[in-house]
Amino acid sequence: MIRDIQRRWSALAPFPRLLLISVVVGILWVALFWPQLQNSPLHGYVRGGTADWMVATEAISGVDSYRDLADLANDYFGWQGVRPDAPHPRPPSTIALLVPLALVSGSMSIMTLALISAPALAFFIQSVVRWLNLPAWYELLAVPIAISLPIAQGLIWGTHIPLVAAAIGGYLIYKDRNPTARGALIGVATSLKVFPIALLLTDRRGQARAVAAAGAVILGLTAVGVLLPGVGIERALQAIFDAPGSFGGSPTDFSINRFFATPTIGTIAIWVLGLFLIAFVSRRSGPVKGTAAALILMLLFSPFAWPEYLLLMTPALFVMLGAGGVARWISIVAGLGLALTTNGSIVFAVCSVLLVALLVLPISEMPNRTSPTPTKAM
Repeated sequence: MIRDIQRRWSALAPFPRLLLISVVVGILWVALFWPQLQNSPLHGYVRGGTADWMVATEAISGVDSYRDLADLANDYFGWQGVRPDAPHPRPPSTIALLVPLALVSGSMSIMTLALISAPALAFFIQSVVRWLNLPAWYELLAVPIAISLPIAQGLIWGTHIPLVAAAIGGYLIYKDRNPTARGALIGVATSLKVFPIALLLTDRRGQARAVAAAGAVILGLTAVGVLLPGVGIERALQAIFDAPGSFGGSPTDFSINRFFATPTIGTIAIWVLGLFLIAFVSRRSGPVKGTAAALILMLLFSPFAWPEYLLLMTPALFVMLGAGGVARWISIVAGLGLALTTNGSIVFAVCSVLLVALLVLPISEMPNRTSPTPTKAM
């Protein structure tokens, strides 16, 4: 029966498969988390998705996108005594991408992000499977991934990590081909979260074009954000420089910074060290193992890493899963472990073990993968 399902799934075209997974994931999320997807404070905190909506609304209304979130929550929803779930400052490029959220009502902000995230997550998983040229039925793993504890927690808080993942998925598809396209996609991802820019260190062909494209997209989105009535360059710079330098000490943060209450300069130093390690590992490993390892290092050395960021561990898990043997079993055990906890220390330990296994085990560089014919870089 399982083989029949695999055969029937593989017989479908990619878009219907993407559509089916998106619908299933969306229905599951709504069915399982309907009460939690309603817009309200959670444990006394303003959720990230609610904050995104308020910031976007302020940006186009011409007031002040960088007002304190507690004040915004009181003005928009009448909530008193609430705190933001994370420091507020969002760069203008992020605000520019969040503006469409202002088109829905505030009460639908968390639900809207969830409904957008379903196809984004499905596209990311499909992109990873395509990048590795794994059997199409691997895409079905998107369903258990979507309801794993870290992803579910992020969903409830109103994350936009699936959107970052979707842009990274597009980057992986163009990894061996169009430098401009993959650079532009990394530019979009970096405009939402700063760490995806590190992936450009793993490129071996057309790196200069990719970096230029990423920079153009980031600068373009920054310009759009600055020009919004409620943003402005002076206010944006002041808010970003006033932001705390670290989230060290949070029990769910699994980055190295969780072990240190570092000031801004310390956080930057750790991030720079991570960039050096990514460049070193990617040069010493093949393009697939190097990129998968870079994704792990990218998260471990980022200023912070919340549980839902584990979605970006999928390429590393799939590389090992497709390799078979001991690597497959390590991938299965690590995947199950990561799916069932949000404890930062445990997640950090599992990710570290996975990184070492990925680099040390004799894993075929391209499991089940044939290199696509690269297009000529212009």
